[in-house]
Amino acid sequence: MSIEALSGKVFLLVTGASRGIGRQIAITFSSMLEEGSRVLLLARNKDALQEVAKNIPSKIKVCTISADLSKSTDTKFEGVGCGQYCSVKAAREMYFKVFALENPDVNVLNYAPGPVDTDMFTMVCEKIIDPKAKKAFNEMREKKTVLTTEQTVNRLVQVLKEHKYNSADHVDYYDKL
Repeated sequence: MSIEALSGKVFLLVTGASRGIGRQIAITFSSMLEEGSRVLLLARNKDALQEVAKNIPSKIKVCTISADLSKSTDTKFEGVGCGQYCSVKAAREMYFKVFALENPDVNVLNYAPGPVDTDMFTMVCEKIIDPKAKKAFNEMREKKTVLTTEQTVNRLVQVLKEHKYNSADHVDYYDKL
């Protein structure tokens, strides 16, 4: 079963492509693309982007751009509290819903990857202020229930292949389809 959105010549843009979930999406999705497709990889680390590009099939044209997208604002993630982070996630969800309504020909999916073993997860485990949340995150780490980037991206591929969601739906890693 193929993913309709990845059939034919595709332009795939991946931000945060040098590590974590972005890296895994770039590698996994590009392996499903047809000849003549193009992939644009964006991230801060130019060397890591080049390493990711080496993992993309030669039939795909790859362009890498080293850019720090956080420089477009004055805020830095480390200064962002949980409330602000959650507010941005809620705003993104509403944006996706409105975008889907205004663009009915576009397939919009709001995918929540679950707790994934990334640099961000490690930072949260170390720096989160709420003691209950800190304990919960660290217990996930200790019990080894944190997902790998491969697990969450493979689940995303499955969700896209089965396409049992409506445009703009929120689908979590753990949701039954």
